[in-house]
Amino acid sequence: MTRGLRPRGGRGRGPPIPSFSVVTSHDRKSPARPRFLAGALIALPVLAAVAPPAPDPGDAVRRERRVEVVGDAATADRVVVVVPGSDMTTRTFDRQLRDARALYGEALRQDPSARLAVVAWLGYTTPRAKSAEILTDAMAAPGADALRRYVRGFASSSRARIGLLCHSYGSVVCAKGLRGLPVTDVAFFGSPGTGVDTAADLGTTARVWAGRGTSDWIRLVPNVRLGGVGFGADPTSREYGAGVFDAGDAGHSGYFAPGSPALASLARIALGRTPEAAR
Repeated sequence: MTRGLRPRGGRGRGPPIPSFSVVTSHDRKSPARPRFLAGALIALPVLAAVAPPAPDPGDAVRRERRVEVVGDAATADRVVVVVPGSDMTTRTFDRQLRDARALYGEALRQDPSARLAVVAWLGYTTPRAKSAEILTDAMAAPGADALRRYVRGFASSSRARIGLLCHSYGSVVCAKGLRGLPVTDVAFFGSPGTGVDTAADLGTTARVWAGRGTSDWIRLVPNVRLGGVGFGADPTSREYGAGVFDAGDAGHSGYFAPGSPALASLARIALGRTPEAAR
C-alpha cells in the first residue's frame, strides 16, 4: 500500500458489465442524525434480537440497479467509479448523476486535455439511513461483490487506470471489495469508518485518500466497532495512514458542490494527481 500520494467527451456508456453512485440524498445537516446514530449503536443489539425488519413496500425500487457514464469510457485513460452511501435508489439517482457531471466538469476545468470518464454507479442495494442497516456491514458485503465484478470486468476490456471515490457507507463497500482490485487510487469521504484499523489493512497497492468537511455531521458519529456494530477507525485520523485531503466546509452531501475545495480535491484524485492537503 502506497500512502496517499500517488479525461474529454460528453456522456457516454461504459462496458456492458455490472454497475454506481455518490452522495446520499437525505442529508440536510440535521442535528438529529448524529443523535440517532449514537443512540442506535447502543440499542441495536437489543433491537436486532426482538424486532426483525418489517417488509418495505419500496424494496423493489431499492433492488433496482443503474449505471451512467459521464465522458467516453472507450477512449478514457482514467476512469473513476463513484460509490454511493445510504438512501440512493433509481428514484434519487439523478442526484448522483449530477455529482458525476460536476466532478467531470471540474476535472476538465483543471485539465482541458484530460481523457477522463466518471461512472455514476448504483450497483448495490444501499441501506436506509434511519435504520439499523447503516450500523453494520451486512449490506456492504453484496455491494463489495458487485463492485469487484464491475471493476474487474471493466479492467478486462480497458487499459484505463481506475479509481474509486467512496462516499459515506460507500466507503464500507469499497473497503470490503478493495483487496486485490486493479485500482490506482481510492478516496473515502464523509466516511463513518471502513471496518479496518489502518490503510495498510485494506490489502491494496492503491494510493489511499480520505477527507471530511468541517460541516459534515459524520464527525459526531463514534468511530467504534463492537459486536459487529460500527465501522471503527476514522480514515482521516493520523493513525489510519491515508493521505488526508482538503474538503473545506463540506456538509455530508456537499462534497461535489461546484467551486468547493472538496470537489477540487476529488477532481485531482480522479486525474491521478495529488490533492491539496487538509489544513
